[in-house]
This record gives sequence, structure tokens and C-alpha cells, in this order.
Amino acid sequence: MTKRRLDDSSFANVLRQKIKEDPIQKQQAAQNTFALLMKAQQPRTQRVIAEPSYEYFNTVPLPTTKTSKCCKCQNGSVYDACAQCEGAFCSQCLASCAACQSVFCSTCSVIDYSMSMDQVFCLSCLQR
Repeated sequence: MTKRRLDDSSFANVLRQKIKEDPIQKQQAAQNTFALLMKAQQPRTQRVIAEPSYEYFNTVPLPTTKTSKCCKCQNGSVYDACAQCEGAFCSQCLASCAACQSVFCSTCSVIDYSMSMDQVFCLSCLQR
């Protein structure tokens, strides 16, 4: 049994043809891109949000009263806030980063024991 031939012999050539670009459509796309780039460079007005919105949560807003006890040990008076998590800690629970000299709690810092003197590094300075 022989194979049937295609009725349209130009069918194979249609698949190999390259689609011609329309210069008007190409120019319009370039103008749209240029307009978007110019719009992105314009200064934006910033919206100032007074306080967070709690309309999507079933909870009441957190009270804004400051605690007078340490977040970790609960017995010391507050000395300073952690630079990363902003929790209130006593002087025994905070440590100063050896690289950036900011104050961090033990959760947001790591002690490096590789040198002769122990050094405390915050998580961002440790990754550098």
C-alpha cells in the first residue's frame, strides 16, 4: 500500500516561513515602552498611614502601653530595645554587635567562638 500524497504541496513551506514584522506595530510598542519608562521616573506622592488597619482580623488592636520588664527574663527593668526585633530587653539580655556596634538580643545575634575572644555578631553582619 502506498502513502497518500498531500493535496497542497505548499503546506510544508508554510511552516518554514518567517512572519514579517509590521513596522507601525513595532513603533507603537516602542512608544508604549518609552511612556512607561518616563512614567516610572516621575516622583510619587507617598501616602502616610497613621496606624495599621485591623479590619481583616478578628482581633482588637494591640495595646500601646510599654512593659517595664524584660521580654526574655521577665525580671529585669528595661534597658534598651533590640535593633532588629524591637523587643524591650534588660542589659543582661542584650549584646552589642562587634561589626556594626548596634544592640541586639540573643535571638537576633550569634556568638562567634572561633577567635580567642568571644564576639557577638548580628544576623545581617554574620552573613557578610
